[in-house]
Amino acid sequence: MCHNGHKQLFQNAMKLGNRLYVGVIGDEDAQKYKRPPIMTMDERCAEVLGCKGVDKVIPNAPCFGLTEEFIKEKNIHVVAHGMEYLAKEEAKALSKKASEQRALGNEIEGQKLDELARVENERVQALGPKALSSRGEKYYQIPFEMGITECLPRTDGISTSDLIKRCKALKEP
Repeated sequence: MCHNGHKQLFQNAMKLGNRLYVGVIGDEDAQKYKRPPIMTMDERCAEVLGCKGVDKVIPNAPCFGLTEEFIKEKNIHVVAHGMEYLAKEEAKALSKKASEQRALGNEIEGQKLDELARVENERVQALGPKALSSRGEKYYQIPFEMGITECLPRTDGISTSDLIKRCKALKEP
């Protein structure tokens, strides 16, 4: 579902080049990624194509790992992704969760989360500030290795998950 958070990403991505191609994943991949899509892929493509600055929509874009072949075939020079796929951001989030678990008296869970944060911090030390998290590698490893990834900030408080929660909260009792 295309929303203002996506539109802000598009505006920021436009600053990285002279054309903006936006990949839209297919319905099956969308379901595997998070949940069944609210809008069909064709509806999502039409919505994205109507956004300011979008030059082209790539339907059925791969969700689980962009290949070098796909990147070259589509003439893609920059692959932009959100900060949540960076190891340093994942380490911060895990450390925060570890502290929350300790505050609840769950020391063992806190230790597990701290260990995961340590691993992500090691990635940053080894690969630099643009290092992908283990989750990020699942989606962006090839473009990262090609040196064409750029990180864009998220728009706080607006995501598809946030919108779905709002809709559920409005549901009549």
